[in-house]
Order: sequence, then structure tokens, then C-alpha cells
Amino acid sequence: PEALTLRRQAQDTADRELAALLWTGDEQRKINVFNHLRAEADAVVHHAVALQPGDAQAAMLALRTVLRRHGRILDVLAQTTAHLRGRMDAGDRTALDDLSAARTRLSMLVLRGAGSGELAAWQSEVEGAKTDVSWREKVVSQRSATFRAAVVQAEVAAVQAQLPADAALVEFVVYQPPLPHAEHGWHGRQGPARYAVAVLRAKGPPVWRDLGPGAELEPLVVAARRVLNRPESAPAAALAALAARILDPLQPLLVGARDLRLAPDGALLLVPFAALPGPDAKPLLASHRLSYLTSGRDLGRRRPPPPARQPPL
Repeated sequence: PEALTLRRQAQDTADRELAALLWTGDEQRKINVFNHLRAEADAVVHHAVALQPGDAQAAMLALRTVLRRHGRILDVLAQTTAHLRGRMDAGDRTALDDLSAARTRLSMLVLRGAGSGELAAWQSEVEGAKTDVSWREKVVSQRSATFRAAVVQAEVAAVQAQLPADAALVEFVVYQPPLPHAEHGWHGRQGPARYAVAVLRAKGPPVWRDLGPGAELEPLVVAARRVLNRPESAPAAALAALAARILDPLQPLLVGARDLRLAPDGALLLVPFAALPGPDAKPLLASHRLSYLTSGRDLGRRRPPPPARQPPL
């Protein structure tokens, strides 16, 4: 428990710094940050799946980490700032530009380091820049509900609050478990890719299941796609084999759930879930409502409607 608490505190600290690190346009630096985030998230998922399976605190931290990391990466890839500007009025856009400039200044200070100057003076300058960013974030947040919706960090409780009693979030993730340092040193510390999934219901902690190595699961996806693309083929066997791997382990967790909110990852983005056989051997779509999410974080982010482009008549 203490280790999980410390890891959560470290993540909270990193999250506060992350927006500034990803704000500027250095694409290589973004890639480096993404790689670090992925390795961190992989370790947390591995902890929940393999080291403490069934532990509620480990499961909550793993899902929280996945929701946040997926969300941050999607925000940057979708160029969140540009989308925000399109939904703001002129005054909001000016405040957002000021915030962008402040975040850029902070990023440049952090990347530059103290150099040959005095460390204390550099640290004081960084703290001043952080204070400026924090103040400008509050200004923009007070002005714009759109900004508040975009910068809120994902929390499992907020996502769970949006799930009806008969619904379940099914969040898949590709992860690489860390390997023992004694065998592999400090380089090449991650093993082959594996798939895992978290199921979150309206009440109770999330539950994680390991779905096995990607090298075993991904050929099943390819086989299912191949037969579906051939009208003369009989897809039942290939779909059943895939369902046995990615759905059957979840059935005890989905009792009473007829509304499935699916957030696939990796090769599972190509899976036709609606066609997979359910517990009754019928296509899943025949007995369930299916919706697809880029990440379960989408459920916890209630975006305000865009401002009207014309005044009311």
C-alpha cells in the first residue's frame, strides 16, 4: 500500500509538470515524454495484473493511470489548443494565448537548466514561471467552461459516475511488463507486448484481466478480419476463437451489463466486436448495446456545447 501511495503521489507531481512539457512544438521531445509515460503506465498495469491481482487500490491506480496517459497523448495528437481556440470568444482566446506564452517560457526554462549560472537563481526563476502559469490557468478557467472541460484530469470516480447500473466500461490496453533488473540491467527492461483489460461497473473498483501475449492474440485478430473480408468464407470459427481470448475471461465481470462502453487499444482497434459471439453464441450486438470510446476518459469529460455562431432570432 505504501508503494502504491508513493507512486500515486509521484504521478500527481508529474501530471502538474506534464502540460508545460507538452505545450511547445518540439516533436522529438513529445515522443520522448510519451515513451516515458508509456513505460510508467506499463509498470503500473503490470503491478495490478501480475503482482497484486484483485487488489482494489492497485486496480484503481492502474485504470487511473491508463485513462490519464491515453488522454494526454490524445490531447496532444489532436492539437487540443487549436480546438480550444475554435470554441472560444475573442477575450478567451487572448487569455489562452497569454497562457500558451507563459507555458512556453516555463518549458524553455526547465529545458535550459541552470547552465553556468547560480542554481538558486534558476530555481527561483522556474518557481516564478510556475506561479505565472498557475495564475493564468485560473484566469482562463474562470473565463472559459471549454478550457475547464479540456484540462480536467481523469479520475476513475468521475468516469464511474457516468455509468448506468447495466453498463460497463471495458478499457483495453497494450503494455510491456518490466523485466527483472538482475537479468537485463538498466537497458532493455521491458518484455514483449501483452494485452490487458479493465472492467469498470457503476459500483465497486475496477477489475483487471491479463489477455496474454500480443504475439498470440494479434494473429487471431488478423484471422477474424481475413475471413470477414471474404464473402465465401465461414467466419464462425475465427470469431469464436477471438471471442474466447478477449471476451470469455470477462463474462463473470459483465453479468447484468447490457450496455458495453468499449475502449480498444492496439490491434483490438480492428476487432468487429459487434460480430463476436456472446455467452449465448449469438453476435454480441444481438444482446448488447455497444459504443466505442477513444478512452474511458471520454465518459468523465462533459464538454460544454460550442457557442452559437449567430445570435438567437
